Amino acid sequence: MIIVFLLPAILSFVLMAAHCFRMGSPVLILIALIIPLFLFVRKKWAARILQIYLLITAVEWLRTLFNLMEIYKREGMDWSRLAVILGLVTAFTFFSILPFFSSRLKKYYSFGNG
Repeated sequence: MIIVFLLPAILSFVLMAAHCFRMGSPVLILIALIIPLFLFVRKKWAARILQIYLLITAVEWLRTLFNLMEIYKREGMDWSRLAVILGLVTAFTFFSILPFFSSRLKKYYSFGNG
C-alpha cells in the first residue's frame, strides 16, 4: 500500500496549493498543482523533485509563520495559536519527506535502478 506512505506528502501538497491560492499567485498555484503529478513517475529523479519541493514548502511555511507573527505582534494581537498551528504545519511538511527514505518507497521509485 504505497498510498499510505505517500499520504503525508499528498496532504502537504494540498495545503501548499491552498496557501498559494490564498496568496493569489497563478504561477505558484500551477506549480503546486503540477508537482504532485510526479508522485506517479516511478523514477529516482521524480522522488528527488518531490523531496526538494517538500523542503521548499516547509521553508515557505516557516517564512509565513515569521511574517504573520511580526504582523500579529505589531498589531498587539496574540500570536501563540498562530505559532502552534503554522509550526505544526511546518513540521508535518518537513517530516513528510521521511517516507521517501523507506525501503518501500525506494523500491517504488526505483532507487538503485535509475
